Amino acid sequence: MRRRLGVAAAAVVGACLLGYLGVLAATAGGHGGSGAAAATAGGAPASPTTAAPSTVARSAGRPTQLPVVAASPLKGIRYLNAPAEAQRFFAPAVASSGSLVVSSTVHAVGVGTQQVAAVADYRMQAGLAHSPVFRDQFAVQLIGELAHDAAAAKLVRLNGRSVAVSTGKVPLAGWFEGDHVVVVHRVSGSLDLKALALGVIDQPKGR
Repeated sequence: MRRRLGVAAAAVVGACLLGYLGVLAATAGGHGGSGAAAATAGGAPASPTTAAPSTVARSAGRPTQLPVVAASPLKGIRYLNAPAEAQRFFAPAVASSGSLVVSSTVHAVGVGTQQVAAVADYRMQAGLAHSPVFRDQFAVQLIGELAHDAAAAKLVRLNGRSVAVSTGKVPLAGWFEGDHVVVVHRVSGSLDLKALALGVIDQPKGR
């Protein structure tokens, strides 16, 4: 059975809390609370230790640095009524998210006279998407859910924005915009997925 997005997202939230608690604990230990500073063999207090930033970042579930990629946005994008197959493709994510996704809209993406992709805009519960760790990991889980492959996505920094892109056979890209997560599915094999994603990012009106 496929793993529910809601369960996965809850685990991410738990990881975030553990990461933050680790930071607090390290801070408290470094400020000389009762018994916080150990004595050396010669009786002098040992220097307090502080967790390295990269360690704290990893404990919170987010890599310290994302691979940086660049692309030029696809121009001339317009949004059309989504065909039934696009609606069916994106629909399972709503059910599998538990109650995290409140609503969704789906459109076809056209360039000229050709439909090149479909895009879904999922509206999340207000306030859930404030954590960068939650946003990154939920986007990765969502791509995996839609691609039917839990290991089908990786995070990159695309023109300064954190974007989950598929690494498998189903060409997908997903990112957060406030309390919304947007996913684009390329149906034209000749387009660069990164350029398509940036074109959709640059053209929010109508989707």
